[in-house]
Amino acid sequence: MNIYFIGIGGVSMSALAKYLLHKNFSVSGSDATYSLFVNDLENLGVKVYIGSNETAVTNADVIIVNSAISSDNIELNLAKKLRKPIIDRATLLSEIIKKYNTSIGVAGSHGKTTVTSMIANMFNANKTPFVSHVGGYDYELKNLHYEDNAEYFISEICEYKENVLKTTVTQSVILNADNDHLDCYKNIGNLISAFNQFAKKSKICFYNSDDENLKDITGISFGFNSNADFQAVNLVNNNGKYTFSVKHKGEILSTVSLKVLGKFNVLNALSAFTVGYYNGLSVDNVKIALENFKGVSRRNEFIKKINGVEVYADYCHHPTEISNYITSVLDKFKKPLFIFEPHTYSRTKILFNDFISVFKKVNAVIYKTYPAREKYNALGSALKLANALNKPYFSNFNSLYNYVTNNAYKYDGIFILGAGSLYDKFL
Repeated sequence: MNIYFIGIGGVSMSALAKYLLHKNFSVSGSDATYSLFVNDLENLGVKVYIGSNETAVTNADVIIVNSAISSDNIELNLAKKLRKPIIDRATLLSEIIKKYNTSIGVAGSHGKTTVTSMIANMFNANKTPFVSHVGGYDYELKNLHYEDNAEYFISEICEYKENVLKTTVTQSVILNADNDHLDCYKNIGNLISAFNQFAKKSKICFYNSDDENLKDITGISFGFNSNADFQAVNLVNNNGKYTFSVKHKGEILSTVSLKVLGKFNVLNALSAFTVGYYNGLSVDNVKIALENFKGVSRRNEFIKKINGVEVYADYCHHPTEISNYITSVLDKFKKPLFIFEPHTYSRTKILFNDFISVFKKVNAVIYKTYPAREKYNALGSALKLANALNKPYFSNFNSLYNYVTNNAYKYDGIFILGAGSLYDKFL
């Protein structure tokens, strides 16, 4: 069967394409631009078209499309005209998950990719056969790890456009619920409801009991608070990287020293530890995996030096994520510069005041909005944000790069924030 992916270069889509290759399907697809994930697929023999290819769509038996693909996409409309079977990404993932007796689905507004990767690395260290589907590029396991004899399927579950409701897993992990994707959910109550429904469909749910928005969930809890079933205690800050102990039923199970930055990663690691412990993984192997965990690309990733100053990139694009990351950076750096590329006009418009609060007290410059699927909206533009903050604004990358190069000496670290294309431009 010939499967054609529209938007095959996306991190999640390319992972699904790799999965179908392992199942001996014929896979091809298209994407708007070349990327690391397109390169991965081409090395596996997948034909990827940059732009569109009507012949390939015509010859395909099934079309897979991401929910972020615009309704006016040429290939999508051709597929509809030809009455090709069209399956969205979330539905495909859901069908794959059903084939495994034990599935672990990681959901939440923040931290999904990191926690999914942490869990996958724990199973790998324990030599327990598994498949992992990650919405990012894990330095050890990439975005797909596949074993024929897998007992577990581990996956990140996205909430965008209520995709989380299309999926049922045997074990759910709910990390948090924050005011994101409100262009889809209208209000945070609807988002919380979606996470609650996802949790109820699973046999067991692991949830963050520190998050008041998750108070209606029942299951096995993790958190900093003393009521959590698995509690992080005895935290020690080592220049922004933490050591902590895991307390369960009054007993210290293990002490873990993380390589990844930030107190928020303590909670991420604790959630992963909780899942591993429940599934019978060796505590020693869990500790080893978490301590060796190097992270995921675009999560505090060192990418280069400019005039001797270290440049890092982080995927954070929501005010809560950005605030947590800035706090972590300030544990180590005294005078950082943050370069922010807003992701979508709707998010900037809805959370405008939150973005102001996050950036007003730090050295920052604003780059033009990465629109993704959206059309220009002045009320949510990067220019409006920059003007409100009275921070420098750049709509041209060369001008931004020249500014950074000429001013690098003023800072001890440069940090690129956002989920758009600015990361690739700096590489």
